[in-house]
Amino acid sequence: PGVLFDGYPVLSPDGRTVAFLRATDDSVDEIHLLPLSSAGLPAGPATQLTREKQHFTGFTFNPDGRSLIASLHRPRSARGLYRIPLN
Repeated sequence: PGVLFDGYPVLSPDGRTVAFLRATDDSVDEIHLLPLSSAGLPAGPATQLTREKQHFTGFTFNPDGRSLIASLHRPRSARGLYRIPLN
């Protein structure tokens, strides 16, 4: 309930996590993380990483896999790239 869609999956460099957007409104989506088993199957529930209540226009893992780089337009600021630590 309350979820419009899950989409735009991005696989971590080590293949153990998939990040994806979960849309809850036409202009609000948040990044979630889903752990994967060595077979590539879900290994637990998805967890919400961000709480921006904004619209992400793209994201990817840093090569070291410890953070994401995301394009986001925060209120009262220009659209920009933000590093989001995974811990």
